[in-house]
Amino acid sequence: MTNDKTVSEIIGETAANRDRAIAEAEAKRRAMWARIPRLAELDGVLSRTGSRIMAAAAAGGDVAARVAEIERENEHLLAERAQLLASRGVAADFDAPQFACAVCGDTGYDGSRVCECVRRKHNAYLYNKSGLGKVLAGQSFDSFELGYYSMAASRAVNGVTERENMQSIVACCKRAARQIGPRCVNLLLMGGTGLGKTHLSSAIAKEVINAGYAVIYDSAQNVFGEYEDNHFGRAKTDVKRFENADLLIIDDLGAEFVSSFSVAAFYNLLNVRTLNGRSTIVSTNLSPKELNRNYQERITSRLFGEFTVLHFFGRDVRMLRVEARGGAAE
Repeated sequence: MTNDKTVSEIIGETAANRDRAIAEAEAKRRAMWARIPRLAELDGVLSRTGSRIMAAAAAGGDVAARVAEIERENEHLLAERAQLLASRGVAADFDAPQFACAVCGDTGYDGSRVCECVRRKHNAYLYNKSGLGKVLAGQSFDSFELGYYSMAASRAVNGVTERENMQSIVACCKRAARQIGPRCVNLLLMGGTGLGKTHLSSAIAKEVINAGYAVIYDSAQNVFGEYEDNHFGRAKTDVKRFENADLLIIDDLGAEFVSSFSVAAFYNLLNVRTLNGRSTIVSTNLSPKELNRNYQERITSRLFGEFTVLHFFGRDVRMLRVEARGGAAE
């Protein structure tokens, strides 16, 4: 995996949070001791329970009876402690460390396994790093609505209805989401606006991130713009992240200003990722003919030869949603 922040680093951050929580609890306890000296005495005796039991064991004799006596003494001390705090309006657990995770106590581990809280933090980091952020929350395979795609034969293409085509595309995207990471999977999503390309790209990204792999999602304009700014010294950015991400999703290819530099940058990017076995998804509103016209043959031959091409067709789903709400698009 190529993500910058590892699970081990997040466990380290979680453990640091634990240390802070314990230190804060200790500070509360010491402040309360200053207010209530008797509390300090009680806590001092209770804190020596372990050493008292060890001393009883070392002394020999009826160890069990002595341990039972220590336990009874502790019960009385704890009762006095609780009553003392209650009389001052203080909760008995006022000095309990406030850990962020009740399951692992901010150790990062649930038994011998990495705690789910660490996995959630790692996924959140990868979501933000991907460029999708909160978009991922609403765009998943489960939220993709096939009902907007017609079953009418009159709208079919080569005998395939819009719904059948999308069912096939969704199945392909789900399969890709499972395979990306261990395998190199390249997809070219082609079709007009509002047909679900971005939604399905995001759904794939979400699954891949949840599997622990690094994803970068950005528009073609931004990707090639960064390469250009970096090359001509206008800015220094980490363009290597586009080459090294486990999955790179380039959205809206063809909407950018196409220049000889952007074409060269695109070709080199595809070449590096292919050689390194990294998965790439490209989405575009352009037709095959328009792609051939805008980009060199060495790029289009790679896209059509090394990518699984998914053709989206149908009506703009965003427009259909507006119509369903009884509104009108501007």
